[in-house]
Amino acid sequence: MADSMIRNYIEFYLKTYDYFKNNFSEENPLPPLNIYIEPINICNLECPFCATSILRRKRQQLNFELYKRVIDSICINNFNNIIRLTLAGQGEPLLNKKLFEMVKYAKSKGFLYVELITNATLLDESAGKRLIEAGLDRIQFSIDSIDKNTYDILRMAKRKGISYFYDTMTNILNFLKLNVEGDYGVYTAISAVLTSLNRDQRENFVNFWSSLPVDNIYFPPLSTLQNNNPSNEAVRFNGDIKDKPICIIPWISLSVKSNGDIIVCSHDYHNVYPVGNILTDDLIDAWNNERTKRLRKALIDAELTSFIEIGHDCYSCNNPNLGCGKDDFINDIPVYMEKTVIGKLIKTKYFDKTKLYNLEKVISLAKSGEL
Repeated sequence: MADSMIRNYIEFYLKTYDYFKNNFSEENPLPPLNIYIEPINICNLECPFCATSILRRKRQQLNFELYKRVIDSICINNFNNIIRLTLAGQGEPLLNKKLFEMVKYAKSKGFLYVELITNATLLDESAGKRLIEAGLDRIQFSIDSIDKNTYDILRMAKRKGISYFYDTMTNILNFLKLNVEGDYGVYTAISAVLTSLNRDQRENFVNFWSSLPVDNIYFPPLSTLQNNNPSNEAVRFNGDIKDKPICIIPWISLSVKSNGDIIVCSHDYHNVYPVGNILTDDLIDAWNNERTKRLRKALIDAELTSFIEIGHDCYSCNNPNLGCGKDDFINDIPVYMEKTVIGKLIKTKYFDKTKLYNLEKVISLAKSGEL
């Protein structure tokens, strides 16, 4: 079964490679590689490099019936066996109490790959077990430092005087232990946004997590989040737009926000350019509708006036210069596959005694507050 899935998925990526290499245009006849669904746009943290705290849209969680409509639309088009479904947006997903049912519903509909991005502050042992039992394939923990003082600055709690550091570390460590001891095979990733505060800690951070049963560790550079990042460290593009790589995001992903808006740029935090709404529009139809193609054409033509006309700030955004360019994506497709769906499918269930021993020691330190 897994071999068949791997073959189908590799075939899909070969078609994707061919399209980007030879037939690239404002219309993409292939389905999106990723669909992001935002369970909620509320967060319990106030990170200085995240635009969630300055959202200009209504705070709400995604209605479960609306979520099911998204999932059913994907299934009707038979894309559930190739699309990478990510439950994440501009909020902490675990604040939506229906999150476990969301994972379970997607897996019951035959989705090959369902993942979650979380700050892990609320991922206690019960929540971790429920996610695994629901069928979660991948989980990404967003934690920017293993030093408490640095963590408290970069992952600042909204409630003043509160630190989530020990809770977060304990939650992640307990999930790793549960995953290994139960041979569940959930693909685990650790991500840390690279800033001036944690740059010098990078080696220690990687060494720490590498000694534990984690599948992937990476430091993404600081994105301008289109032009929404409140941090002065996010360097905005200010050169000639004609020299800028074409951003690949509108050709590989769609996002469904908590109010049902369909967004073609995952960094459009304020929903300034919706290409539809799931209440009235079919998700897959929106993939190549006129508004979607208009944004893609603006990126291909690289005309500043085009972005001004549609109200979408692709000029200042630094994502195409940080690995989201068309040519970067073509070159990185094998790595992208290995670190996501294929990584999960070929992951061997293991019981690494050395890493488990390390994990037990670290959990003990976390519980005693000595980490």
